[in-house]
Amino acid sequence: MSDFLIIVLIIVAILVLAQIGKNKNKQSVSYPKSILDFFNYDLRSIPLQDDCSVSTEINIMGREVKHYEFALSKLELGIFSHIELIEIDENKYNVVFTTTKQLITDELVDFIKFCTNNLGKIKYETGSLSIDNLNKGLYCRQWENVWIEQNLSTANISITLFGLQRTTK
Repeated sequence: MSDFLIIVLIIVAILVLAQIGKNKNKQSVSYPKSILDFFNYDLRSIPLQDDCSVSTEINIMGREVKHYEFALSKLELGIFSHIELIEIDENKYNVVFTTTKQLITDELVDFIKFCTNNLGKIKYETGSLSIDNLNKGLYCRQWENVWIEQNLSTANISITLFGLQRTTK
């Protein structure tokens, strides 16, 4: 066998192996199917920790509403360090993520894009997703069950998930 033919066979083998590697990488990528897929914690069963802050209030319908607040041990979406669970009914909560950081992470952008592409019509919006608008406090989006906003007085970003059914209490 000539040296030229051996070199051609080696190149073909390398190209075939490279293509197989690309196909394996494509197959191993998992895409989120739900907003809950974006979070490290299982939000349907997140434990109400002993060290969380608990407060109560009476809402306009005369029901007691409990607020559970605690720090997260792992950042959500690369920036959210605190969570508040607001009990709106038995085992039904609004979940609020808050941060003191004023930055846009890739994870946050991916979450917003997912919401934009999968949650339907936006109910309310202000500003486009940009560093300039974040610096000015001009960003807010609300869908049926998700609200992403920037507090105008502090410029901190928060995400609220409305009406999440909990599997444990």
